[in-house]
Amino acid sequence: MAQVEAMLDACAERAASLVKKYRDDVERVAEALVEQRYLDGDEVDAILDPPKRPPFPESCYSDDDDGIPDYLRA
Repeated sequence: MAQVEAMLDACAERAASLVKKYRDDVERVAEALVEQRYLDGDEVDAILDPPKRPPFPESCYSDDDDGIPDYLRA
C-alpha cells in the first residue's frame, strides 16, 4: 500500500510541476473551454501552436507559398 501511495504522490507532484511549467498554455486552453465547452485536437493545436502567418484563406496564398498573399502582389 505504501508503494502505491508513493507512486501517486510522485505522479501528483509531476502533474503539478507540468501545470506550473505550462501555466500560460493551460490557461489559454481553459479559457477556450469556458467559451466553447468542447475543443477538438486541431483546436487545441491551434491554441498551443498558433500559425506563423496571418489567418487568411488558403486561396489568398500563391502556389510557391512564400508567405505573401496574392492580393498583396503587384
